[in-house]
Amino acid sequence: MEEVWPFAIGGAVLTGFITLVAVGLHVLIVIWCYKVGKRKGQELVGLLLGIFLGWIGLIIVYVLPDESATNTPIQTYGTGQTVKCPSCSRMAPAEGRFCPYCGKSLNE
Repeated sequence: MEEVWPFAIGGAVLTGFITLVAVGLHVLIVIWCYKVGKRKGQELVGLLLGIFLGWIGLIIVYVLPDESATNTPIQTYGTGQTVKCPSCSRMAPAEGRFCPYCGKSLNE
């Protein structure tokens, strides 16, 4: 009966070590998800997905759209007015000298 105790203690230590490594790995995944979410402007979503889903949450955070890219307005150049090309009959920017479709002069 004396020989059973060292194995029981060793098993408990091994189980505790494996649990500690698993929890540490999960904490690293949560931090990783948070940082990726913060880079994309969604830090709370990244944090929650990391906490509740772990590796799957990390994949989802990488797939999420970048909030900073969706909130930036599209830059438009010129007045936005168009003229009809005399050659190909397509609408071209009024500021242009040549049609972007056929290359002919718009001043004809």
